Amino acid sequence: MKITNNLVITINRQLGTYDNEIGELLAARLQIRFINKDILSLASKMLEVDKAELEKLESKSPSWWEDFILFRNSPEILRDSDMNTKEVTTRQLFYAQADIIKLLADVEPCVIMGRCAFDILKYRNNKISLFLHDTMDNRVRRVMQQQSVSEKEATYMIEQSDRQRKSYTKTFTGKMWEDARNYDLTINVGRLGIEKTVDTIISIIDAEVNQVDLTQ
Repeated sequence: MKITNNLVITINRQLGTYDNEIGELLAARLQIRFINKDILSLASKMLEVDKAELEKLESKSPSWWEDFILFRNSPEILRDSDMNTKEVTTRQLFYAQADIIKLLADVEPCVIMGRCAFDILKYRNNKISLFLHDTMDNRVRRVMQQQSVSEKEATYMIEQSDRQRKSYTKTFTGKMWEDARNYDLTINVGRLGIEKTVDTIISIIDAEVNQVDLTQ
């Protein structure tokens, strides 16, 4: 199946749900671009900050105190003040990535991983938002395999990731990260596996394309 318009698929996910494998396979099957770390690379250039520093910042929960102290005056200052400095906050990074996501979505059809793209692109008609989830046991087992860590370490990594993503989503969208109402489709990847998950998503896309004009 080849997408001929600027359909955008956003994927939010729990850690340990084959997210990159599913995103990459889905993009390959649809013959469109898969976008994940590319966004951080572009944000690094936009903010003139080393990508490694932004990776550390992205893994942190948003700091309301830091944002309040630096940008308490107005929304305009919040977005633009001191962008050329090296003291980049989680909020500055979010706005930079949001601008990049909007631009990429306008340029070509793509699969976008995480970063609240489901809400950033909520204004678009030609968007399908997904949420991937699974049981804690399955997630722990996968993280142990993928990261070569112990069960205790994998559990800690998942709990930290869940807290960070909940906090990030709530801070910048006002929505609950795991609320199914935020998404067009939620999938338990443990029930379907990678291939059937992608098959299911494509069947939904095919139905959407046949029923709705997605060229707007």
